[in-house]
Amino acid sequence: MVLSAALSRVLSKSQGLKPSSFAIPKSALRSTVWVFILEGFLGAYLFMYGLSHSPLILGATLTSLAPVLSVPVSLALRLEKFSFFRSFGVVLVVVGLAFLMQGIAT
Repeated sequence: MVLSAALSRVLSKSQGLKPSSFAIPKSALRSTVWVFILEGFLGAYLFMYGLSHSPLILGATLTSLAPVLSVPVSLALRLEKFSFFRSFGVVLVVVGLAFLMQGIAT
């Protein structure tokens, strides 16, 4: 959180923006700070624990799934515009994972 705050302050000054124009209000941050702390430490710990205790091929597969899940969600929420190249990349990841799982099954 400290690194994100520092980077947003530096980048907003370099682009002539006010840092408070896109910061989380203190009232909202105060009520949800425990979620940031829990996700920042426990989420990273459990992710690394899962990767270190799984076979290499399964760990590589799990780490490749982030764009497959995030791109359709961001398109559905209208947070991003449709991009052919991004969608093509997601399709390539899915095809690669399908071939990987087909190779594991045989």
